[in-house]
Amino acid sequence: MDIGEIARRAGVARSTVSYALSGKRPISAATRARIEAVMAEADFVPNAAARTLARGRSQMIGLAVPPVDGHLTAGQLTLVGAVAEVAADADHDVVLAPAGVRHASFERLVQTRRVDGVLVVEAQVDDPRVERLQRSGMPFVVLGRTGVTEGYDWVDVDFAAMVRRCVQHLVGLGRRELVLVNRSPALVDAGYGPAVRSARAFVDECARHGVPGAVLPCADDPAAGAALAAELADRHPGCDGLVTVNDEALPGLLAALPARGRDVPGRVSVCGVVPGPRVTGCDVPLRQLAEVGVAALLARLDGGTAPVAALLELPLVERGTTAPARP
Repeated sequence: MDIGEIARRAGVARSTVSYALSGKRPISAATRARIEAVMAEADFVPNAAARTLARGRSQMIGLAVPPVDGHLTAGQLTLVGAVAEVAADADHDVVLAPAGVRHASFERLVQTRRVDGVLVVEAQVDDPRVERLQRSGMPFVVLGRTGVTEGYDWVDVDFAAMVRRCVQHLVGLGRRELVLVNRSPALVDAGYGPAVRSARAFVDECARHGVPGAVLPCADDPAAGAALAAELADRHPGCDGLVTVNDEALPGLLAALPARGRDVPGRVSVCGVVPGPRVTGCDVPLRQLAEVGVAALLARLDGGTAPVAALLELPLVERGTTAPARP
């Protein structure tokens, strides 16, 4: 059964059925009820192409990711999956578009308007993707934020607040020499927002409490975490508290610390701002980030004009990797 047959059975014009499906023009409640009754009786579900034509939209969202250098981290995969699931719940598909000198897909996405709007993930402090989208006029929302927080919609995780909370927790336990395990040197050099803001917040909070605080970049893999445990023993022998924002390096770090004479949580307490409940700390709310970000973009596509600027954070939860300092 097609729209023409639905119109004939309901006693209305084809255009009226189209308006009932798309919502482009108001129709009376009685007419809508008659159309819906016919569709229900015929078990009619409009196909995606018909809905697209009726609404004048592709029902697709672009997800602009930076170059992945061979792999996505577990946290990135979780976020991508959450965005796809939330978008699907709203009857939208997601197109993944890597950006960078080796990838033309992001630029193609913008030029061809294949999607209705774009979500930008893994934002840098100076991010050319945001500037490009601003010039294009295409609706977009950044899951993150640049160094400028006005003139575009963004939803970000408040890494700075949660890192400060971790420092406060460790200092409250009597820890007196802290180290932040940051993201990779490449991400730090590129101005990756969470790495930059986490380091700044960590240094400031350590200074506020009068405790030494060093920031060490670490590649995003377990082997690098294990190597960092050796570096800590050599360069920071007095370190008794760790804060990490590097979820990929964390398993290797936790496994290697005891071999270096640093049992957790006795000799060294470990606190993290990472996805998943592995250590004491603040979980990164990736699902909430996806939900709020997709909702903000869809609201913009539906004509919403209210600016979106949201910071998300979760409370610190103790999970056994921190303890009072030994006398």
